[in-house]
Amino acid sequence: PALALAIAVDNTPPMRTHLLAHRIDLAFLMGPLPEVEVENLDLCRYPLAWLASPQLELGSGPFTPQRVAQWPIVTYPASSRPHQMVRQLLADAGIANVRMVGSASLSTTVRMVQAGMGVGVFAPAVLRRELAEGQLRLLDVRGAPLPELSFTASWLRGRDSHLAAAVARLAVQVADDAV
Repeated sequence: PALALAIAVDNTPPMRTHLLAHRIDLAFLMGPLPEVEVENLDLCRYPLAWLASPQLELGSGPFTPQRVAQWPIVTYPASSRPHQMVRQLLADAGIANVRMVGSASLSTTVRMVQAGMGVGVFAPAVLRRELAEGQLRLLDVRGAPLPELSFTASWLRGRDSHLAAAVARLAVQVADDAV
């Protein structure tokens, strides 16, 4: 009650910067943040998966990392943990010069994958409709296990942080109910 919200949407690095600079009170992000002055509350976790358009001529699986890396890899922005983890995973598999396309706009990157412009790495939980309607398919890529996305509610500790903590606890309840 009597709480005025201003919602800013961005990826984790800029949100972390805004939080640490006291420009925002609470951030929902891929966390946790390691700074000692930050309180983190786990919200939810989503596994990542390899996806592609059914029209993309990949053949049948299972696939190797080398095989999927023949196509551009479309995923989250270059500054994000998932993007960096996928790049490292492919480098560990001996794949150099990976073509990766990243954007903070999930709808844009998903449309790119639907159009056959590359192989995607996303959380299938947010693409249930596209998967159910056959617009995307899951790929069985062996030797390239993907991490989970871990989301937290994060705020700065302090004597005036009780409201941010209360909203974060409410967000945890909402996230639990959504599962």
